[in-house]
Amino acid sequence: MEASKDLESLEDRLGYRFRNRTLLAQALTHASAQTRNNERLEFLGDAVLNLVVAEALFRNLPNQDEGRLTELKAALVSRSTLNRVAEELGVSAYLQTGSGLNREEGLPRSLSGNALEAILGAIYLDSPSDTRLRRAGHLALSWLKKEIDSLEENWERDRSKQVLQTWCQRELGIIPTYELIRAVENGGETLFEVQVSLANKSFPTAVAANKKEAERAAAWGAISQLRKDGKFDA
Repeated sequence: MEASKDLESLEDRLGYRFRNRTLLAQALTHASAQTRNNERLEFLGDAVLNLVVAEALFRNLPNQDEGRLTELKAALVSRSTLNRVAEELGVSAYLQTGSGLNREEGLPRSLSGNALEAILGAIYLDSPSDTRLRRAGHLALSWLKKEIDSLEENWERDRSKQVLQTWCQRELGIIPTYELIRAVENGGETLFEVQVSLANKSFPTAVAANKKEAERAAAWGAISQLRKDGKFDA
């Protein structure tokens, strides 16, 4: 009964009441639990999400070409975006994991983002066949509303390495250099700390779950600082 109440509170956050709550429970079960897990639902949810986001961008941005639409879609359905949305919905508190993952040390952030896709797949299956895509799409876009409202900034942030390099080559005649400061284990995942430098100027470090994301975050930090100093006009 208590577990049912817990799932009901998550349903309130999601904005959807399951007819078959077993689907929701499965969507929240990581493969490490060694039971019926959420990987197949994640596969389905990923496909639904990509279609829904692609259609929304197609309809709402009629003047954008295929290349820009592809980049914007990639920003909206990226792992980092889904992780942020899942955290805001509080998905991690409901995850079922195996003993190999220590909650006290902190679960990898990617588990919540993956589970969110699985939840979307579960909602798709749980909904009546004639309305399932519309319902799942409406919910997905409502979860992503904050990200959609700041899409241009998020798109630039995801491309921050390219943006910074283009500016550096044009204005300074150099390219940025990235240095891995350290890599540390945290709750079953490795965190990478990276610093970017432009010639002799270094910027604050950035930390992320993989080196590529850490470099992007470091580049975005440099862009933000240069803008604050009135030097970045790209």
